[in-house]
Amino acid sequence: MKNAVAVWIDHTQAKVIAVAPERAEIVRTIESGVIPHHKGEHEGHPRIGPGHEHIAGPAGHDDRYRHQQLEKFYDAVLKAIGTPDRLAIFGPDGARGEFERTVRAQPALAPHLKGVIPLGRETDAQLIAEARAFFGVPAGRMGPSRHAP
Repeated sequence: MKNAVAVWIDHTQAKVIAVAPERAEIVRTIESGVIPHHKGEHEGHPRIGPGHEHIAGPAGHDDRYRHQQLEKFYDAVLKAIGTPDRLAIFGPDGARGEFERTVRAQPALAPHLKGVIPLGRETDAQLIAEARAFFGVPAGRMGPSRHAP
């Protein structure tokens, strides 16, 4: 098996998982830095009340800024994964679909995309297990416990 990479992605972060017969691990976590999207603000309506100090700008301004930030985030993820022989994308609907479109727009990377799978937030161990299962790589054999008598 050549190199296989799985990416779990949402709008706040991406986890890049390298999968090989002898090992699977999260090799990089990338934080997006994108400000969460709040209903009402995207239409230029400010949030009012305690704890809502954000005053929205002109209609669409916040959406354009957020879109630019997400594009930078997706570009950073593309750089982190390079051009693997096999690629899978995991994650919740929004970011997963957006990143899939970003990948499919890359002529050198698109043919390597083998699957796009809905998956909510999981622990790192669960993400690694999902990536192994997707690529058909059994979990590595565990040696004897260091804590065994």
